Amino acid sequence: MRKSLSERITNDLGRVFFKEFATTHTIDGKEMPVILTQVETEEVRMSYGLMKATLNPKEKQLYRDVWELYVQKKDLERKITPNSTINLDGKNMWVWNIYDTEGLYKILIGRHGV
Repeated sequence: MRKSLSERITNDLGRVFFKEFATTHTIDGKEMPVILTQVETEEVRMSYGLMKATLNPKEKQLYRDVWELYVQKKDLERKITPNSTINLDGKNMWVWNIYDTEGLYKILIGRHGV
């Protein structure tokens, strides 16, 4: 029986693409091969509102880091949605968006810091 195109793409993702480019990371306590690329680091100046009131008076700026995380669907045990959190290598990250393609999730994650 011939495989469909989507089945062949899914097989190639795990067999070729992830073996070449993935590194092992821990997501929510489970080690798995992922592709992680940092998209941007941006300085964010907070000058008003509640955020300024919660900062130490000596700290005038925040930063925002954004990463793209590619994970095979078969490796994730739970459903991840935008505005949820995941634990990546012991650090809690905010999920900003998730894209579902053939056998693969592209997840935009990030964090803020002082």
